[in-house]
Amino acid sequence: MFVRIDNLLGKKGQIDYKGIDMDDIVIGTQVYPHGAPSYCILETEQTTFPDNPDITVLTEQEYNDLSEQMRAEIEANQPVDQVQILTSQVETLQAEDKKNKQTNAKMLLALARSGITV
Repeated sequence: MFVRIDNLLGKKGQIDYKGIDMDDIVIGTQVYPHGAPSYCILETEQTTFPDNPDITVLTEQEYNDLSEQMRAEIEANQPVDQVQILTSQVETLQAEDKKNKQTNAKMLLALARSGITV
């Protein structure tokens, strides 16, 4: 079953799964929103739940849609990988340098063939 658990944080900041058995949660299905985890969605093998307004049963489609939306938001808010940016810039500069060297070599060859000395 797929569920959404609201008011996820307890009074002391601990995660409160509202009586859902942790052993029944399908590993890798828990998704928390970006920022403070006020709720989560997950799949569980548990079929009955405590009577709690913070637990909402979802269809598989609702879970998938919400999961996709939450994961996209998380990804959009990831810090930019500075190493990847710098590596890309170095590769661009190296390609430009190679091109400039080739152009300079062609120009020097043309000058040499024309008889002009530098």
